[in-house]
Amino acid sequence: MYTTVLSYSLCGKFDYNESIRLRDLFCCIISSIVVLFDAMSLANLAIMLNELKAKIISTLNCLHLVLDVPKQEDKLIRVLHLSFYDFLLDLERCLNHMFSIDAKAAHYYVFNCCLRIMLIHLQRNVCNLQQLGTRASEISKSDIDKNIPLPV
Repeated sequence: MYTTVLSYSLCGKFDYNESIRLRDLFCCIISSIVVLFDAMSLANLAIMLNELKAKIISTLNCLHLVLDVPKQEDKLIRVLHLSFYDFLLDLERCLNHMFSIDAKAAHYYVFNCCLRIMLIHLQRNVCNLQQLGTRASEISKSDIDKNIPLPV
């Protein structure tokens, strides 16, 4: 059933290069959604993956049968059925290589995205504290939210 849904959702006449690009985009976006421990919003997913929101939206817009993709950028994207995770990650169930996800490769990709974003955003005294050595419990949530993006 999932193969049919995905095939129909991503149908089109693509040449070889377009098919490869579509597969790569599908993998980076969907595999990240599948392997992340917490659901993410479109805005935060775009930051983490370093991908244009428009590309993510165009990829996800055709997958409303298997994903809950809210219109608001700050709402969480969720998989509708737990069996969809199992299907994508099990090479015996998902026989179409266009849709199957290698969990190890997906975790490695997300790991690299996390390292990249931490390298960009984390620095000494990231919250611009007046006094170094301040305990984390003494820093206001608003200061943390203002200085450290959620994807970090």
